[in-house]
Amino acid sequence: MRYVRLLLRTFWVRALALFEYRLDFLLALLVAFLEAGGRVFALYGALFAGLDLGGYGDGEALFVLASATLLFGYHRGVVMPNVVALSDRVRLGTLDFVLLKPLDAQVLLMFERFELSGLADLLAGGLIAAVAAARTGLGTLELLLYLAGIFLAALLYHLFAFGVSLVSFWSVYAQNAVAFLAGFLQVGSFPARAYGPALRLLFTWVLPLYWLTERPAELALGRVGPAGLFGLFLWLLAALALSRGLFSYALRGYSSASS
Repeated sequence: MRYVRLLLRTFWVRALALFEYRLDFLLALLVAFLEAGGRVFALYGALFAGLDLGGYGDGEALFVLASATLLFGYHRGVVMPNVVALSDRVRLGTLDFVLLKPLDAQVLLMFERFELSGLADLLAGGLIAAVAAARTGLGTLELLLYLAGIFLAALLYHLFAFGVSLVSFWSVYAQNAVAFLAGFLQVGSFPARAYGPALRLLFTWVLPLYWLTERPAELALGRVGPAGLFGLFLWLLAALALSRGLFSYALRGYSSASS
């Protein structure tokens, strides 16, 4: 509960700071909806051009697009602000202020900052998901499975991004590396089955785009049952173990400002 209270308090403080500049949020909302509209246009353009999306119709493919948009909102609102914060702390030698707190350092570093500008993309993704649900006749159980899948996918993506951001202990290009990783979410706007066998293998077992964007859609569409969450959970456990191992290794070479 300590972590939940801390996250809620941090979120509330960032919300108060953001709404001091309401115009910025409105502009971010406009940009997010324009970007989402561009993705929808690209999806329907591919369908009208006869591109095979692996058996997905337009309503079904919208669920995959909604997943990618929601994750991009999570990247913009949660992941990237904390990547920047970690890079700054390592560069300035102020990581000690986090390491000395009586809470898990990785959790604090992953959720230290929020930018509510990401909320605009979350709203856009939610709207796309609502349209997809209306077109496919989504039931309550399928909706709950989709939300659970998106929740696990967001945590999985965050753990991968955190592992990549640890490059900041050795290089100043950590932010570029995580931004490059986020670029693959654009690829994940289409079902993995729309790509060739080699890319499909890459996006399933090396860069888990399938698990991030298509698996939640499959849960919503009933293509996999509730047991389909198990694969996501296994990926999550593997990413957690890997990120904690990399974090412990990175800390060995860290020099604080007082060193």
